[in-house]
Amino acid sequence: MVENDKRFGAIISAELKAEAVRVDIAECGEDALYLLRDYEFDLVLLNLLLPDMNGTSPIRRIRLAKLGTPIIAISAAPQARLKALAVGADDVIERDIDQAELAARIRAIVRRSRGFSQSQLRYAV
Repeated sequence: MVENDKRFGAIISAELKAEAVRVDIAECGEDALYLLRDYEFDLVLLNLLLPDMNGTSPIRRIRLAKLGTPIIAISAAPQARLKALAVGADDVIERDIDQAELAARIRAIVRRSRGFSQSQLRYAV
């Protein structure tokens, strides 16, 4: 999770941990990029309003680094949501999303990114 609001980050982290989702928190975009270069993560949950980077810059930099890690962006502004999707976010949510829904979206995106959900059904005859 990339979130500079410590209170919000702690709330989301605790609720996701209750759903058996492990959470590591970076408080700025540069820290997140550093961690993504050195460690493997299943998904990035990214607030688009960070102190050191604005808007979709972190998403663009992650994709330019050829990192395929799925990204869920957090934004309330409709234009920012569209731009985040255009530059490479896999999903965009609002801050007030239901925590059970957030956990379900995370699981679905991670499942698809690992190839456990195919758009085609194959069977043997």
